[in-house]
Amino acid sequence: MANVKIQALCSFGGHDAGRDGKLVAMGKGDVQEVSKDFAKDVIQAGHAIEYKKKKVKHGASNDSNS
Repeated sequence: MANVKIQALCSFGGHDAGRDGKLVAMGKGDVQEVSKDFAKDVIQAGHAIEYKKKKVKHGASNDSNS
């Protein structure tokens, strides 16, 4: 089964049945890879969101000295 990265909105812990019951413990802001089923459960409960890495535009400059 595929894994998903999630980011915690609060502290929580639980066993990830999709990864042989591995214990997952997260604090607010933590990012971790978990099974899709575990991710679905904690996202639905409001404890986490799916983590999507922000894409950086190459070639754009935010340098105020130019």
